[in-house]
Amino acid sequence: MKQLSTTLLILAILTTISTTAIALPEGAIARLGKGEISSGDRAVQFSPDGKLLAVATSIGIYLYDAQTLNEVAFLETFAWMYSVTFNHDGTLLASGSSDGTVLLWDMGPYSGEIIYGNVNNDGEVTPADAMLVMRHVVGELPLDSDQRERGDVTNDGFLSSLDAALILQKVTGLISVFPVDEVQ
Repeated sequence: MKQLSTTLLILAILTTISTTAIALPEGAIARLGKGEISSGDRAVQFSPDGKLLAVATSIGIYLYDAQTLNEVAFLETFAWMYSVTFNHDGTLLASGSSDGTVLLWDMGPYSGEIIYGNVNNDGEVTPADAMLVMRHVVGELPLDSDQRERGDVTNDGFLSSLDAALILQKVTGLISVFPVDEVQ
């Protein structure tokens, strides 16, 4: 019965995969497919609070919102991930890979707290986030509502080149906080 429920869960994930933009590795121009989901009883795990679902795949680890099954993040790896498991309080995720490496991932960035400027939701504010905002502003890239909220660092309700400029200013240290952080 456990194998059947895991199979149904995996099937549900595969049929509801979000089109959330995820940053590509440097130099890559596209990600084709999502890799293969690992088999075994540790390939898919819920966080202790039931809010996140971690899925081990051949190209990395996907984190999903357990309620909506929307993709929260992609943790890129360079080996097939066989297993994932959360620690007791969900602050760390351990992963085991095909090359025998065990990695520990800080789950803080995926706790549900909004990190303004972190448009791609990878846990840090980088020039890539400013680029996503600019691509959206010129109509080249649609962003979902969560990405737009994280990118609206001016807190004016929409994305503009000013948001992208402020993200770059924070990355380079010209400013230490965004206008939206001052309002909070």
